[in-house]
Amino acid sequence: MQIAFIDDNRPAIEATPEQRERKALVAELETLRRRVKQAKLKASESLSRANEAPEPHDTTNTVFVALYDSHWRDREELFSAMRQLDDAYRALEDSHSPDTAKHMMTASRPQPGSHRSNTANGGQ
Repeated sequence: MQIAFIDDNRPAIEATPEQRERKALVAELETLRRRVKQAKLKASESLSRANEAPEPHDTTNTVFVALYDSHWRDREELFSAMRQLDDAYRALEDSHSPDTAKHMMTASRPQPGSHRSNTANGGQ
């Protein structure tokens, strides 16, 4: 760590390259978390619109098909955002000591299966 002086002769500590890299990774994680949250909301809303389409909900109903296709694209955006977030977590884990990475992972990363609905495991 290096010490520099700011205008009024008070010492200011400059961040090391490792600290700057970690700060950039954490900022990227926050951006990707927001992207996942937005994509999840968008996919949920498009699914609701598809479900609210007039019956029948099959390929003969062009309104339903268009709404379902829109939902499908939104789901793909969500999955892409989730993959990018996982990659960023891996990058953080690979670039830091095991203790730091473990703390970051458990403090802010969703646990496996936490995104599943309660009905997926029999309502338990």
